[in-house]
Amino acid sequence: MFESFFDAFANVLNFFFEITGESYGGAIILLTLSVMIILTPLTLKSTRSMMRMQRLQPEMKRLQKEYKDDRQKLNEELMKFYKENNINPLGGCLPLLVQMPVFIVLFRVLQGLVGSLQTRTETSNPCQDSVPVGQQCFVPKHLDADTALYKALNATDQMLWLGIDLAKSASKALSESFTTALPYLAMILLVLVSSYIQQKQVSGRNPTAEVNQQQQMLLKIMPAFMAFISFTLQGALVLYFVVSNFWRVGQQWFIGRHIYGKDDDGNPIEVTARDTTPDEDKPKGFGLKALFTEQAENVRSAREDAKAAKGDGGTKASSAKSTTSKNGSKSGSSKGASGKGGGQGSSQ
Repeated sequence: MFESFFDAFANVLNFFFEITGESYGGAIILLTLSVMIILTPLTLKSTRSMMRMQRLQPEMKRLQKEYKDDRQKLNEELMKFYKENNINPLGGCLPLLVQMPVFIVLFRVLQGLVGSLQTRTETSNPCQDSVPVGQQCFVPKHLDADTALYKALNATDQMLWLGIDLAKSASKALSESFTTALPYLAMILLVLVSSYIQQKQVSGRNPTAEVNQQQQMLLKIMPAFMAFISFTLQGALVLYFVVSNFWRVGQQWFIGRHIYGKDDDGNPIEVTARDTTPDEDKPKGFGLKALFTEQAENVRSAREDAKAAKGDGGTKASSAKSTTSKNGSKSGSSKGASGKGGGQGSSQ
């Protein structure tokens, strides 16, 4: 079943390869843009879901304070609240999650297209007739032998586009020479920068609104993670990252300028979360540090509550002792006064 899916994806790539004048990079770019266009409605929907969450932040804060001592009840009330207001708490991450299967399929297809290299010999010719004896060529999978992309790959051992071998990774290019690796490192830098810009665009819309801690961590580590994995991936996949990232940067700019702050009918809305979120409830940061800080604060709060409860018991006991002591003192004073009065009577 999956092989049929990979075959279909490879044929779509072959279609773009043909209409771009047999350009490997052009085919990857058009394929990426097609995926981004298809996902645009989902992106807009997730953006509106995030907007609704921001408008309803005061009510969410109220629930969190009301059920702060009962985590299970708080989760139940929040889920009920999300359902009543048609909110998906992970809606902001949904477009990224949907793109993961596309990336995995593209990865598998490219592995099938350029993952097998064979050498033409006197007795065996797995390559096109134009390949000299002793030279290597790709033997692509997922494509028929009469397709343009198959013939092009079957006649070479490189996937050249603008002087870059898209079948090669930055790590492999760096093992050959630093000069060879420069174009690959430049693409990785573009991945890092564009991922960071996306993070700033999203967080900059409403920096004081509370964000799910897992989402904070995702937004924080994603740029570095994308750059890290790009170092070991084929240039074609890194090009996919570059194009998709810059598409999203432009898309987020458009959303922020023309859509953000409007309801589903296009009317302006008032985002109240920024004005109603107390200073003490604002997020302390992003990522793992914020996550650990929150857990530490929860533990410290529990300890303080336990100490307070213990202190209340001690205070009551101390009050009882103090009362008893005072009563004893009063009794002693009375006895002393009586004794003193009796002594005065005897002397008289």
